[in-house]
Parts: sequence; structure tokens; C-alpha cells
Amino acid sequence: MDTKETEDSSIKPESTDEKKKPTSNRITKAERTQREIDRLNTALATGKLDTLISRVAYILNNFKESRNSDMVLKLKYWEIFQGFKGNVVDVNQMFKLERDTSIARARAKIQNEYKLFQADDKIRWFRKSSEEIEKEQQIANKPGNPVVSIYADESGKNDTYLIIGGLWVLVPERVRSLEAHFSQWRRDRADRNLPKEFHFTEMKKHQLEMYKEIFTELVSLSDMISLKAVVTERSKSRSKSIDNLVYSLYYQHVHHGIEHEVSTGRVTLPRSINFWKDMEEGTDAVFLAELKQHMVTNFEGYFKDSLVLSTFSPISSISSILIQLADLYTGSINRILNPPKENTRNHKDEFAEFVFDILKLDKSNFKNQEQDMAMIHFLEIETTEYNANSDDLEP
Repeated sequence: MDTKETEDSSIKPESTDEKKKPTSNRITKAERTQREIDRLNTALATGKLDTLISRVAYILNNFKESRNSDMVLKLKYWEIFQGFKGNVVDVNQMFKLERDTSIARARAKIQNEYKLFQADDKIRWFRKSSEEIEKEQQIANKPGNPVVSIYADESGKNDTYLIIGGLWVLVPERVRSLEAHFSQWRRDRADRNLPKEFHFTEMKKHQLEMYKEIFTELVSLSDMISLKAVVTERSKSRSKSIDNLVYSLYYQHVHHGIEHEVSTGRVTLPRSINFWKDMEEGTDAVFLAELKQHMVTNFEGYFKDSLVLSTFSPISSISSILIQLADLYTGSINRILNPPKENTRNHKDEFAEFVFDILKLDKSNFKNQEQDMAMIHFLEIETTEYNANSDDLEP
């Protein structure tokens, strides 16, 4: 028998199973885009702007006029990230600055693919006349609305008191310096086995001093930082839906917080708001979309153009120490207002009392409190649907 024939005959045909291609684990384009958007929002929230697209997004987010003009965008980019001053680029500078085409491509991806920080509907991107260019250069030199960044968390959904607490950063540049400061703070204590994340509910007894130490560090940086909370007693609300109650309370957090800052003289209007919410497991996209729309609608109804929601996004707490610190403040208020039913004291009670004491808040006074760095407002939400133009909240 021919050897080749023998070898060929020994080859068995592929089975049906062998012909099947392995199940693909590839993600869809929409999923990939959403992941990129989430990464970009995290970069903005944490101030870790180490890519071109994150830096361009930072400009678009903080300088609304740059959304309509690539001229404004590139001048702001060069000024903030590359130290450029003036309106004219000389030959020696030209090759040191980021190419304007690269900046424009990043802007197009952010606006067209991610649908973030979009230009006005009537804007035309082709600027032809020298008069138009001169106008854009003039706009680039004008400061935009200052941005307040809010890192918020909620607690007490199933308890007597529902709380929305947050850490406010009143100057956008401060976000990056704060993240860098606490990263160094952690590195300086690398031998102390710090927790990966600081969460009130996960605090262990042996970690109490670490938690006190990091909160004390936050208070020492209080020049352009504040802590705010709004609280409602659920039994006194006429709202049948916990979601409606949460929507109203998130808006009121910003409303009362801004009024507090204006009254202290630390903030003047107009302002833009970057709102970063702790990402919670099980929170669906519909809830987040409705929450964002509720805030936008009420901003427009009450503040008109003087307060604008620029960014609203959930972010993972593990990526942001500022979200973690907001959690410690909110958790401490929850511990004071909603103590465990078994009424046994432990290290969490001690930490909560420490937070109230260091912020000069009264643990026994369940009424509005305002200090230089901290604020707690107690509200009664009397209607199912909140209208920003009506006085349906009583302190």
C-alpha cells in the first residue's frame, strides 16, 4: 500500500465541534466607547490628566467657550498644560507645543463619539475671516465660569434619616493637587498597611487611628474645600418613591451648598458644576439619567444661567480619594443620626464623633448647622415632585 495513501487515510475529518469557532469575548463598539467614557470621566474626577484626550477634555469641561472654537481650545491647552503665554506662536515655540491638529482630533472624538462637552448647535467650525480669528483669540483670553467640583455619596436609604453628603472643591486646579497630595500621603505611610480604600462601613477597629489621621489631613487643607450634607427624615416626606426623594435631595445638596458658599463669600456666581457621584452596584442607567435630568431642570428653573451642570457622572471610589473622603463625612453623619438599634458603641461611633468635633458640629442638635468648612441642612420634602421655583422645602 502506498505510504502516502496510508497517511492520508489516517487523517480523520474534523468533527462538528472542532469546526466550531470558540465563543468570542469581544466587546461591542458601544461597550468599548462606554468604557472609554468611564475612563475619561475618572481622569477628570481624579485630576490624573496623563493623556492628550484627558487634557483636552479638561479644557472643554472647564472652559465652555472652547467647545465652540478650536482656536480657543488650543490656546487654552497650550496655556494651561505647556506654559504658553500670548496669542502669537514663534518658530522656536512651534515644535514644542502640541500640534493643533492633534488637539482638534481629540476634541472631535470627545464631542462626536463620546457626546460630551458639545458645541452649540449653531456653531460652524470653518472660521475664514481674520475678524473671526481675532474674535476667537479675544475669547480665549477671557476667563470662563469658574468650576466647582462636587464628590457626593448617599446614606440612610433604609433608615430614619436619608443623607446626601459631599466634598466640594472650589477651584478646579485644586483637584489635581489634592489627588497628588493624598497619593504622597499614602506613599509616606506605605509601611503601615493602609486599607486599599477608606470606607466608613468597612472600617476595622485597628484602623481607627489611620481614619482619624487622613480626615485630619483633609481638614488641614480646608482653604478651598468644604463638606456639605442635606438630610431629610423619611417619615415626614410625602414622596411615595424613594427615587424621587433621592432626586430632590441631590439637587438640594447643590442648591443649599451653593447658597452657603455665596453667603461665606468664598464663591460668587455664575459657576459651573462638575458632579461626581459614588458608583454603586445595582444602580441602573435609567436612574442615573433621570437624576441628571432632574438636576439640570431645577438648575435652569431656579438659577437660570448662573449655575450650570457641566458634568455629571458616577465614578468608582477606588479611583478617587475625594469620593472616599466624602464617604467618611456622609457615613459619620449617618452614624450619628441613624445609630445601630443594638445601641452598642464601637470604633465607628468614636470616629463619627471625632469628625463632628473636628468640624465643630453639634452631635445633639438635629437642626441646620453651618461652620466655615462644614454644613448640614435638615429639610422636609413635602411634595412628590419637586419644583425649583416653589418653596416646598422647610428647614
